[in-house]
Amino acid sequence: MKKNTFLTFVIALLCFSASWGQSTVTVTSLTDDNTSGTLRWAMDIANTDPNINEINFGKGLTGTITLTSNLPNVSSNLTISGTGANNIIISGDNQFKMFVVNTGFVLDISGFTLTGSASGPTSSGNIFHVSRSTVNASDIVFTGITNSTPFVSREGTSALNISNSTFSNNSATLFRSDHGSTPNTTSDTESDYTNRITVTGSTFSSNTGIIFYTERYVKIDDCIFTDNTNQIGYFRGLNRYQVLNSTFTNNTGYQLFSFYSAINNGWGEGTLGTNNTLFDGNTFIGNTGTIINPGGNSKYDNKTTISNNTFENNGNNYSGNPIVVSGNLLSNFMTSIIHSPNDGTVSVTMSRPVFNSDLGSGALEANDFQFALSGGNATLGSSSPTSISISGNTYVLGIDIVGTIYGTEELTISPLDEISIYDVDVNRASIAQNNGTINLSFLDDDEDGVANYQDLCPDTPAGEVVEADGCTDVTKPLAPIGFKSTSGPYKIHLEWDSNTEDTVGYHLYGGTDENSLPLVADLSHFSYYEFNHTGLTANTTYYYSLKAYDLAGNESVSSTIISNQPDLPFIWDGPKIIVEKISNTDWTQAENQDFLTNNVIFTRADNNSLFNIAKEASYDDFDYQSPIDTEWAQGTTADFGALTFSPWAYDMSFIEWCPPCFENRDFVLHLITDDIYIDVKILSWQDGGMGGGFSYERSTASPDEDGDRVKDSLDNCLGTPEGETVDANGCSDSQKDADNDGVSDANDTCADTPTGETVDANGCSDSQKDGDNDGVSDADDTCADTPTGETVDTNGCSDSQKDADNDGVSNAIDTCADTPIGETVDANGCSDSQKDADNDGVSDAIDTCADTPTGETVDANGCSDSQKDGDADGVSDAIDTCTDTPTGETVDANGCSDSQKDGDNDGVSDAIDTCADTPTGETVDANGCSDSQKDGDNDGVSDAIDICADTPTGETVDPNGCSDSHKDADDDGVMDNVDTCANTPSGETVDTNGCSDSQKDSDFDGVSNALDMCSDSPEDEAVDSNGCSVSQIDADEDGIQDSLDNCPNQYNPGQEDRDSDGLGDVCDTVELNVSQSFTPNGDGINDTWVIYNIENYPNSLISVYNSWGKKVFSVRNYQNDWDGQFKSLNNKLPDAGSYYFQIDFDGNGSVDQDGWLYITGL
Repeated sequence: MKKNTFLTFVIALLCFSASWGQSTVTVTSLTDDNTSGTLRWAMDIANTDPNINEINFGKGLTGTITLTSNLPNVSSNLTISGTGANNIIISGDNQFKMFVVNTGFVLDISGFTLTGSASGPTSSGNIFHVSRSTVNASDIVFTGITNSTPFVSREGTSALNISNSTFSNNSATLFRSDHGSTPNTTSDTESDYTNRITVTGSTFSSNTGIIFYTERYVKIDDCIFTDNTNQIGYFRGLNRYQVLNSTFTNNTGYQLFSFYSAINNGWGEGTLGTNNTLFDGNTFIGNTGTIINPGGNSKYDNKTTISNNTFENNGNNYSGNPIVVSGNLLSNFMTSIIHSPNDGTVSVTMSRPVFNSDLGSGALEANDFQFALSGGNATLGSSSPTSISISGNTYVLGIDIVGTIYGTEELTISPLDEISIYDVDVNRASIAQNNGTINLSFLDDDEDGVANYQDLCPDTPAGEVVEADGCTDVTKPLAPIGFKSTSGPYKIHLEWDSNTEDTVGYHLYGGTDENSLPLVADLSHFSYYEFNHTGLTANTTYYYSLKAYDLAGNESVSSTIISNQPDLPFIWDGPKIIVEKISNTDWTQAENQDFLTNNVIFTRADNNSLFNIAKEASYDDFDYQSPIDTEWAQGTTADFGALTFSPWAYDMSFIEWCPPCFENRDFVLHLITDDIYIDVKILSWQDGGMGGGFSYERSTASPDEDGDRVKDSLDNCLGTPEGETVDANGCSDSQKDADNDGVSDANDTCADTPTGETVDANGCSDSQKDGDNDGVSDADDTCADTPTGETVDTNGCSDSQKDADNDGVSNAIDTCADTPIGETVDANGCSDSQKDADNDGVSDAIDTCADTPTGETVDANGCSDSQKDGDADGVSDAIDTCTDTPTGETVDANGCSDSQKDGDNDGVSDAIDTCADTPTGETVDANGCSDSQKDGDNDGVSDAIDICADTPTGETVDPNGCSDSHKDADDDGVMDNVDTCANTPSGETVDTNGCSDSQKDSDFDGVSNALDMCSDSPEDEAVDSNGCSVSQIDADEDGIQDSLDNCPNQYNPGQEDRDSDGLGDVCDTVELNVSQSFTPNGDGINDTWVIYNIENYPNSLISVYNSWGKKVFSVRNYQNDWDGQFKSLNNKLPDAGSYYFQIDFDGNGSVDQDGWLYITGL
């Protein structure tokens, strides 16, 4: 038994020794489930086993590791070696962090592609995060990174070193750094800087975010930057920045490097070296923006050295005046070239003095330049200047041109070679100069911009805009396209596609009357593509059109007219409450949070700013959108049109850094997702490590019983079903019933049901139903089921349906009408009793007049009128249209007397019928007029449907009989036809035009006349709440606006300022201004000696002496009234000449000011 125990011990000891000697673990799996062989498993082992200091990857392992959570922090010195960027990809799945290195440890990593870093407010450093730790990375590809900021270095003793790597197609801001110590003298010893980022031998291409946004030491060496579209370096803070031996091509950021710091005469300005910011040995070619912006003033310029670089074909090499610019090959020597065709010269102006040697001496000669010409018609007789003359930095070169100049010829002037032209700092001019190319100028006698050889109108008046042929421009530009709008609170945002040709601006027209749109804005540049029309009335339709105009003033045809309605913002205007968090309380507890909506819950951790705990785990000073899903503006919702919104922690950084400075200041909070506006006032803010306490007052939700975002006080339709869209009155389609028939518009298939008629479930009354679609309502239709397409009478019967005698043969083919009931008929509808041999319409059975001539009408006895005159009126029955004329009445040729005529068959003879053409079947009065014909006010609308009686003669009316003079839509007492201000608020008094004070705004500055203290504000100038722009304010009413007035609070139209200190004499109390001469000749002009501001020294003593030292004048409290006379001279005037004066300000015996004056003209 003892023997076996000893053997077990030995085996265990041997196993322990093998484990103890192991220093490497190998990743064999691409999964991320922490099982054996995964990267996560390997990092956990390395963190817990002090003997494990390296992680490698198995041979042949290729593919992608997609993280399912943050990788473990690195908490030991560790090397992680991949098998190559083409083999192993690590993706954060845009959610999870990768390598966070804990304090005191070093991570060496190589051989990977890293992508898809984490997002969110706490994701800074989502690929490499060092804080008092180090990362050394090499041979890595960083690509597809969209979430900021993947590389972060914080605190002292931090280092982030990346070499031989590639950064491509990333849209995030890549590098950030902050905190750590910095020496106040520039040092070449890197360890003097305790927070460092160093990138060497790496390539950056096609990235769209800022690459370096840092506040601590950065060194870039031997790198390549190409096709990046944003800034490469935005360097901040008092640190050393070095960009060395690198190449930059085709980058398009508006500036590649810029600087900002708090350098001042108390720190760094007098101690940091001239190469604290150093650009040396680099090549910059084809970059479109400014390469280097040292910072904007001499403090930064004096710490910037730009040496031994090559600059070619860039937008601008550098701005400002860097203290050292030497040994560079520069493309900015030439600033302008002017061709003079009349004298055959070109003038080249240099940006600085230049020489033809590197000794700072030697004037340029003609053979230091060369010409090249391309395009057009003319050619060069010689590529070398034929002459040279020098005036300062301008060189006039003779040029030999052969042939007619078309103006399309492109002339390039360059140094003969790269050692031809130098400046005093031994910078050399490169062959390719930024401003080295121009088009040759053609001869143009009328100076209209068209060459003589092309000009069809050679005598164009000066200043006139012409076409390409030199004749007056009468061509209109193209109409703008893509015109569209989006609505916002009290505003409409308009957009369009900018014209690319023959356009210098746009005229925007708009208003509430589609047929009369006034000019809203003159947008005087072709590149404009949007406009915000603000200060509008919510839920009112505005119409807009857009026209382009050209330099000659030709205006295009109008765009399509579009319309939109400004929104009414949803403002919480419920009772104000105070929200408070006590310092040092638990911010994670609900009682220390402000629950606004499910999307926004405010709180504040100790000594941080506000954040939205509903959408972010904590405040992050790198996330400039916090609190997420909100934006803020200074002001109140009562002045909504003047509000400008931005994130709390970005554009309003003054709040982030100093909320206490804004205590008791009003703000408006916008909950973006919920689209709610809330009034907020900061009441208190504990800062500087005081525990995160704060309080503010805010408005609460407005009552809205049905949750339709129309507060109950304005909601005309309470109880709107959930989810239904409502109009400005709070009514959804299911609640609207335009014809008041009890069926909602959404379900009503018969609009405009007459009042009082009963309808079915579809909203249709009997008067509206027409089952056979013959145009006659079912209520009046005596013939249902009329065949489709047949014409019917007023009863709804077509010819194929009528059978007046009910004999089974339709009227259309029945030749025997009125067959007696029950008699059998033939196919023609005739019974035996109806047969008529003479075809006179009387059956043979009762025909007493056989053989009636064909075509003659007969009576019931079968007799035609040609044989009789039944009424003995002298007109035979054959032509008598009025039988039974009363005896003795005179008849016309038709046998009708006046008492018998009735043209409209209404039962009233024409002789007394005042309403001709009464519709068939309508009942008439004694005058022959039916209700449909009566029109009491003669407006063309019958009294039966006329709702506006007594329309004034001649006025046009609508279908209801109402003219504009009857209508008053806003009930302001002014009829619509003269009301120029629709929608006057209820209860407001209006003028004769229907406009209340709140609606008038004569100068369209957004401030109503009632509040506007400055009428006629210039267009497009911002105004204050009183309607006054800066150019209009004149506080002292002296005719000089305050911004130009040297004494804005005292009347001084002459703007006198004798001491030229910018402060007008009338309010200059700083010093006395003594007149140097006066002329006491009694002409009322300059008769007394004036000392300006002497009234500010009531105890002063003034003394005047002649040139021999005799006192000629002395007085206390001088009143500017001395006319040169003095008692000791018997009130005679002293001699003309110079006099010495002394002024004792306080009368205490000391001379505070003295000088000389001159008396003239005696």
